[in-house]
Amino acid sequence: AAHHAGMLPLMKETVEHLFSEGLVKMVYATETLALGINMPARTVVIESLTKWNGSAHVSLSAGEYTQLSGRAGRRGIDTEGHAVVSHRGGVAPEEVAALASKRTYPLISAFTPTYNMVVNLLARSTRAQTRSVLESSFAQFQADSAVVQLATRLSELEALRDSAADDLSCSRGDVGEYLMMRERISQAEKAGARARKRETREESRRVLAGVRTGDVLALSRGRKVRLCVVGAKATAASGRVEASVIGEDATWRALAPEDVRGGIAIVGHMSIPGGSALRRTKERTRIAGELRSGAAKGRYQLPADAAGEDTIGQMRAAMRAHPVHRCPHREEHARAGARWARMGREIEQLRRSIDSQTGSVAAQFDRVCAVLERLGFLDGDRVTASGQRLRRIFGERDLVVAMSLNEGTWNDLDEAELASIVSALVYDSRSDDEANELTPTGVGIRLRTAW
Repeated sequence: AAHHAGMLPLMKETVEHLFSEGLVKMVYATETLALGINMPARTVVIESLTKWNGSAHVSLSAGEYTQLSGRAGRRGIDTEGHAVVSHRGGVAPEEVAALASKRTYPLISAFTPTYNMVVNLLARSTRAQTRSVLESSFAQFQADSAVVQLATRLSELEALRDSAADDLSCSRGDVGEYLMMRERISQAEKAGARARKRETREESRRVLAGVRTGDVLALSRGRKVRLCVVGAKATAASGRVEASVIGEDATWRALAPEDVRGGIAIVGHMSIPGGSALRRTKERTRIAGELRSGAAKGRYQLPADAAGEDTIGQMRAAMRAHPVHRCPHREEHARAGARWARMGREIEQLRRSIDSQTGSVAAQFDRVCAVLERLGFLDGDRVTASGQRLRRIFGERDLVVAMSLNEGTWNDLDEAELASIVSALVYDSRSDDEANELTPTGVGIRLRTAW
């Protein structure tokens, strides 16, 4: 039998039924015979050990060979399966042997219930039956196996940490307590740095979005403050704002949100010429001199130093007040306790992993069902009319598309506007920061409303 993604569904499904009945004795496998479909045969014939990856013919990896040959042997019918590799002149038997002997590539299930998948499952079965099937899935089997290993590792680590805690002793006081204080300060400082970086990025976007030509900006980093004046402003189609500024040294450069490393604020305004005048060195030098003069005369309200980190300061004061802080062997205690602290972090991480993986597939199914029911795609076990429509919408944003259709959000859009919305639904941002900049600008009211 033949099976390929491009075939008519009726043909594909017929072949899949033949597979599930165990009636296909031999399958000729290409690298596209994926793991997700139950297609076991008595024998798998691998025609070629090379594949086309879009730009060149490359050899199959040991993992891909394992995946293909794993089709051999029908569960409950055959006691063993056979994988046959067709002899081709360009492949030596030693290469086949090397592939066949490398069985160190575990199969990891990437299965997770999606909105579209759940309504399609419940159109043919009850919630209880579907949940039972998911609980016996390969994904849940792997999660449960992982939990056993995690629990074993957790017990070992807890015993090791208890043993290490016995070795941490100081005549001045509790070393473990002192080290936990140091660890909390370290974590708080890292979290604070991340939060400040995020706030700085958001503030720079906000400020640059509102600047006008002639606005004087103060860029602060620590105690150092640099002034510049906005000469021009441009907004990309994505909404990303970039200003061209003249600094105190008369240089002309672009300033985007990611260029701002510290604080940014509008501290004043000056009249500057437009057009190509700012390209002339003489004009920029004059503006830079006026900028320096205004700063010397106190014309601009420069931002004050950042307020102190009160919480971290209090934590440091408490640490310094701890009796172990005054121990002459304090750093020796710290080195001995570093491993103890690392084990503590790993223990907490293991506990979170165990909690998240216990019944994870069925639990995810329950959460998806709850969302679908709340939004009217399910009514108990029954798939509603909206759910029937969702069954035929495939994509990562299937639920957003279904809700938009139900609410008539796109009814008034013309062809170009509808294409714009569709492009937004299939867009895949390279980073969260970039995604935050995608609020549309310069579009009509209908498209903005639909967005």
